[in-house]
Amino acid sequence: LAYRAYPETEMMKSFGGFNILWGQLLSVTTFTLTFFLNQSYALWRKCYEYSRRLQGRLLDLGMTLAAHAARTSPNSPDDPAEYTSGARQVLELVSRYARLFNLLTYASFTRSHRPILTPPRH
Repeated sequence: LAYRAYPETEMMKSFGGFNILWGQLLSVTTFTLTFFLNQSYALWRKCYEYSRRLQGRLLDLGMTLAAHAARTSPNSPDDPAEYTSGARQVLELVSRYARLFNLLTYASFTRSHRPILTPPRH
């Protein structure tokens, strides 16, 4: 701004080379930022799409299991039915495996979380 406001001063003339250099580097900087931002967005979008698909399938599985799990008959029609002991154990076990599967799937999406997938060394 000062370069354009006072183009004739000696100090502003010394910034002339910097102005040319800045104009040339601006296009390189813009290209670099745009390229890496686009790559980051593509990675985020892929992770988001996979996450939503996974969430939908796990929800389908959970709802199907919950709908078909054995329940006790309530004494009164106003009382809610409860899961049997065996059905509750199966649902809790499946929920633990679903959370583990979810964790490992998210870990496989990015390199920074891949160490979670590696087996321990003995």
